[in-house]
Amino acid sequence: MYFLLADIAERFHLLGYGLAMIVILVGVKMLIIDLYKVPVLWMLATVGAVLLISIAASLMIPRPASAGGKSQA
Repeated sequence: MYFLLADIAERFHLLGYGLAMIVILVGVKMLIIDLYKVPVLWMLATVGAVLLISIAASLMIPRPASAGGKSQA
């Protein structure tokens, strides 16, 4: 799933932030598994919601223009 989404990351410029949030959520879920078992349906719904929000935000918020063009190395 990550590789599929990584290919469309250029079109959806905020998708990287959504994927980072998903990785953090999964990590937190793994850390608290002994204290609280998060239901699978909740986790799937959360992942789907984060993806949809990041894609919708990418469509509504324009990509910022680069200041000064490409940098020379």
